[in-house]
Amino acid sequence: MKRVTNKEKIKKYFLELNGTDGVQANEIADELGMKRNAASALLNELTREGFLKKKKTKPVLFSLRSTNKTELSKSAEEEKKIEEDLKMAGYNLLVTSEIKANKIGIYNSYHNLCRIEET
Repeated sequence: MKRVTNKEKIKKYFLELNGTDGVQANEIADELGMKRNAASALLNELTREGFLKKKKTKPVLFSLRSTNKTELSKSAEEEKKIEEDLKMAGYNLLVTSEIKANKIGIYNSYHNLCRIEET
């Protein structure tokens, strides 16, 4: 199972926010259970990467760039689909008792199985 990083948690948090003017670093830190300075460093990094925009007010507010929201929600959906596919990877493997046969022999024995399933 893939471990979710704090950076990914922050991205997900912003993607799930709806119509906010901005969020302070301490709010995100409290919400995600991390230290404020660590949250602030990650928020600044995401700002440099173009994921977030930073309002230099007192207090500093971070918000999602409007152009990224649709783009990133699609990539999040794609990641979910990939994770689902990876869970099923190897599920349709062929188990055979023909352990002494070569690859072509196994293929010749089993290549018509899909036709049986289709009927």
